[in-house]
Amino acid sequence: MDPTDHVAGLLERALFVRRTSSPIKSGRLPSHGLSELARARASSEWEPPQDLDRCFCDEVGELPDPRRRLHAIRRDVLHRHLTHLERHHRVPRVGLYVHCPDGSVRSTPALTRLLHYASRAGWLVREQLDDCSTAPPIQRVPWRWLVRTVKAGDLDGILASTYVDISPDLDEYEKQLRFVESMGGFVALAQPERGGRR
Repeated sequence: MDPTDHVAGLLERALFVRRTSSPIKSGRLPSHGLSELARARASSEWEPPQDLDRCFCDEVGELPDPRRRLHAIRRDVLHRHLTHLERHHRVPRVGLYVHCPDGSVRSTPALTRLLHYASRAGWLVREQLDDCSTAPPIQRVPWRWLVRTVKAGDLDGILASTYVDISPDLDEYEKQLRFVESMGGFVALAQPERGGRR
């Protein structure tokens, strides 16, 4: 047999086997058992999305703001105390606290705003203290005085303008929230834990 004819016969046989055994016909995959996405990709009309690179970006989403958790903790304690006081027909007694480490000049308008806040809430103001100390809260005499007054039962809570007045450090702020709660009182803020100083 001519070697050329032998090679041609082998090629024809290989082509026949490929056509009858391969699942690929006319350049398309069979749609049987494939997902919608796979079927779409198998069709000749499928095109990759224009923003494909964005699907594989390594960006990290915004982390939860820890101040929201602290706000929830403080709000729950406040709500529990106010509900208890209302049930016993008692007006909440609060001490006003303003921290002005840059000087006491700003303390007067801050205390005035807190007085208006307490008045609108229907609370009784028993103490008004400003604090110019730069020490941590536990070492500030006015803050410790208010906490001790809460412990003695002469105050139900402490009202400040923002959490920064107590401490800009969130760990320390949470510690003071827990401390006041353990003394039997609550902390109220004129501005929730979403921003800084006035």
